[in-house]
Amino acid sequence: MQHLWSRWSKEYISELQQRVKWKSRTKDLVKPGALVVVKEDNAPPLRWKMGRIVAVHQSKDDVARVATIKIEGGVIKRSFTKICVLPMEVDTSECNSAENQTEYV
Repeated sequence: MQHLWSRWSKEYISELQQRVKWKSRTKDLVKPGALVVVKEDNAPPLRWKMGRIVAVHQSKDDVARVATIKIEGGVIKRSFTKICVLPMEVDTSECNSAENQTEYV
């Protein structure tokens, strides 16, 4: 079992993590609302926290490198190198139809 988690943390999570040079614009890669896993070097993968990006911060040279993430128990700031965006798409049509139903009820 340990071998499985070791491979998962090294291969799959590394594959999800965006590796781009700071020269390219990363604002399209990490967006507010995205679901992420926060990597922690001193914790096993099962202890890594999941959260949702609240804000992306631009530096003086107009390149985003840090995100504010809402996790269980609070809000943290992490570098893009320490987060992995999960490959999920939010279907806004379902959210909108649910909102419309509650409005008219």
